[in-house]
Amino acid sequence: GSADKTARLWRINGRRKERLRAHLGTVSAVAFSPDGKYMATGSFDRDIIIWNMDGEVHSLLSGHELGINDIAFSDDSRHLISASKDKTARLWAVAGEELQVFKGHEEEVTSVAFPPGEDFVLTASTDHELKIWLVKKDAQEVLRTVSPQLSTFAFSDAGYMAVASGTEKIYILDENANSIRTLNKHNGKITQLTFAPKANYMVSGDDRGVVKLWGMDGKEMRSISTGNNEITFLKVTPDAKNILVGTSDGQLNLWTTEGWVDKRFAGHTDIVIDAAFNNDASLLVSVGRDGSTAVWDDNARRILSLDARNGGATACSFNKMGRTFLVGYESGLIRQWDVKGNPLKVFGGHSNRIRGIDVSFDNRTFVSASDDKTARLWDMQGNELQIYSGHKDIVNSILLNKSRKGLITASRDNTIRRWNKSTSYEEYLASYGFGKLSIADQLKYNLLEFDSLKRSQNIEDLIDGGNYYLSRAISYDEEQNLKFRQNSVILIARAARLDKENADLKQRLAGAYHGLAWDYLVRKDFPKALTSTRLAHRELPGQLNLAVRYATALLYHEDWNETKILYEEWLAKDSKAKQEFLNEILRLEELGIYARYRRQAKEILQK
Repeated sequence: GSADKTARLWRINGRRKERLRAHLGTVSAVAFSPDGKYMATGSFDRDIIIWNMDGEVHSLLSGHELGINDIAFSDDSRHLISASKDKTARLWAVAGEELQVFKGHEEEVTSVAFPPGEDFVLTASTDHELKIWLVKKDAQEVLRTVSPQLSTFAFSDAGYMAVASGTEKIYILDENANSIRTLNKHNGKITQLTFAPKANYMVSGDDRGVVKLWGMDGKEMRSISTGNNEITFLKVTPDAKNILVGTSDGQLNLWTTEGWVDKRFAGHTDIVIDAAFNNDASLLVSVGRDGSTAVWDDNARRILSLDARNGGATACSFNKMGRTFLVGYESGLIRQWDVKGNPLKVFGGHSNRIRGIDVSFDNRTFVSASDDKTARLWDMQGNELQIYSGHKDIVNSILLNKSRKGLITASRDNTIRRWNKSTSYEEYLASYGFGKLSIADQLKYNLLEFDSLKRSQNIEDLIDGGNYYLSRAISYDEEQNLKFRQNSVILIARAARLDKENADLKQRLAGAYHGLAWDYLVRKDFPKALTSTRLAHRELPGQLNLAVRYATALLYHEDWNETKILYEEWLAKDSKAKQEFLNEILRLEELGIYARYRRQAKEILQK
C-alpha cells in the first residue's frame, strides 16, 4: 500500500503484475486470503476493497467512520476483520456484508488478528489494551478472561498467555498475539490455568475434577482425575516436577506429573483460594476461604497457623529468597510475616479485598491486585511506588511479566492489560528523598522513562516532557534529533487527546508535526514528511506556514496535481504565499534536495 492511493501486486521475480486504483486516500493496510483468491486493501478513505487476483474489485466494505489501520482474513478466507481510527473493529463477509461491530476501545484500534477456528478475534489499541472478542452471528461480547472467584488467565515467564472463557476451550497466545492455539479436550468447564516455570508445560483444571498437562506444542501430555470435585486452585512447584491441586471439597494435595498424590496438606476448613512456594519449595504458604493462613514444611506438616482473627486472608506470596511471606486481606491491607508468625510490616493503600500478590524475582518489589479496581507496586520497605488505574471492575489476577519487565492484570471488566512496571516518578522520588524535580530533570537524569511518561494523564507533565525533548532536538546527531522530535510529538499529541478543546494544545501539536516534517524532508523520507504535514494541516488548516510545508511535502512526494491545487488556493487569498512557497523549495535545494516537478512549481511561483 502507498500514500499515492494505490496498491501494487508484484510477482516474486520483481515484475509488477497489477496496479490497483480505486481508493481516494492512502492505502494503509493490505492482506491476502489464505486460499489465494483475494487480496484486500484498507485505506484512510475509510473503505476496504476486496480484489480478485486479476485486479478486479470483488466487493467494497464501507462502514467505518475513520481510516483503516489493519485488516486480516479468517483462515477459511470467508471473513475479514478490520481495525480503524474510529475506535472500532468490524467483522465482514468477503461478499461485502458487515456482520459485527466491536466497540469498547477508548482510542483507535491499531491491530487485529483472526485466530484459526474463528472462535474469537483479537484487537489492540493505542489505549494500551488487548481485547479478546467472541465471534457470534447475532451479537458480540468480550471474551471473559476471569470470573468473580476463579482465575482463568495465566501468563508464563517465557511470554505465553493462556485464557479461558468459562467453556471447555483454552486459548494459547504469544505475548504479541501472533501465534494462537486452541486446546479443547476437556469435557468440563475450565476453572484454573497455570504454567510451569520456564513454560515447559501448562496445566489446566475443570469443574469435573480433571487436571490436564499440555506441551507447549498443544499436545496433551497427561490427564489426571482427582475425583469429581471442581478444581479450585493450581500451582506448579519451582522445579516443575509436581503440581499443587486444590479442590472444592477443601482438599489441597501435591500430585506428581505422573498422576499420583505425593503429599496431602490437611488443615483448612474450607477451599484453598491461594498458595505459594518459596524458591526451593521447602515451604508453602496457603490461605483458605475460611480466612485462615497456614505455612507448611516440605513434609506437609503445618508449622504455622494464623486464624481469621488476623483479618480474613484472601491472597498470599512467598519472599522467594527469605523466610518471610506476604498475606493480603479482605480489608485491603497486606501484611508481611516471618515463618514463626511474627508480623513485620503492614502495607496500606488498597481500599478493598486483595485478590492477588506476586513478588519480583529479586525480592525488592511486589505487586498486588484488589477489588478496588486497581493494581499497585510496592517496595519491601513499605512504600507504595505506583498505582495502576484503568480497570472498570475488580482486578482478579496479577502477574509480573519477567520477559518484559512489566506486569499483567486480568479483571472482571473482561479485559487483560499489560502495564509498564516503571515506578511513578513523583512517588518514587519522594520515597527516596529526592523531593519533587521538574519533568525535564527527571528525564535528564534517567529518573523517568519516556514509556512511562507517555501514558501519563497529567497534561502539564506531558507538555513539559514535549518541550524538553524539543529542546534536545538541536544538540545531538541527526538520528538522535529525529528521535527526540518524535518523542516530543507523541507527548504533545497525548496531551491534546486528553484536552481536545484546548486551542493552545492544537497550536503546539501542529507546530510539533510541522517541525518533524522538516526533519523527514531533510532525510528524504517524503512519505513520512507528507503524513506529518497532513496532521499539522488538519489541526490548523488556516495557517500559511503549515500550508507551505504541506505543499512542499506533496511536491517532493510527486503529488503534483494536489500540490498545484494547494498553490492556487493560497495564491488567491494571501499575497505572501507565493514567496513563502518558493523559499521552502529553495531551502531544500540548497541542501541538494530536488523535486521532480520543481520546474512546474517555479513557473507558478515566479510569475
